[in-house]
Amino acid sequence: MITVELKPDFRTPVGQFSPEVPPTISKRSMTSTLVIKEGETIVLGGLVQESESDVSTKVPILGDIPLLGKIFSSSNTSKRKAELMIYITPHISYGEAFKTASLPEVD
Repeated sequence: MITVELKPDFRTPVGQFSPEVPPTISKRSMTSTLVIKEGETIVLGGLVQESESDVSTKVPILGDIPLLGKIFSSSNTSKRKAELMIYITPHISYGEAFKTASLPEVD
């Protein structure tokens, strides 16, 4: 049996990059301790990231006309949801003998 302590920490930049301002960082992390048999696969999930973006477009000049400008412009909102899944298969190392051993192939 193997006791595995996992602490994944994922950081991604958010928004537009600017040389004058440091980027905003989005962080997702978790902690888990598991007792498993050697060679079993661990699946970690639940690191969900949701984002929403608004995009507006308009025809130059015509989109700026009061009241009529709405005819020549459009606005879209998109939502995105992503979940990070982590698969880990731990193996016990037996020193020098382990370096020459081959690991099972993954399909």
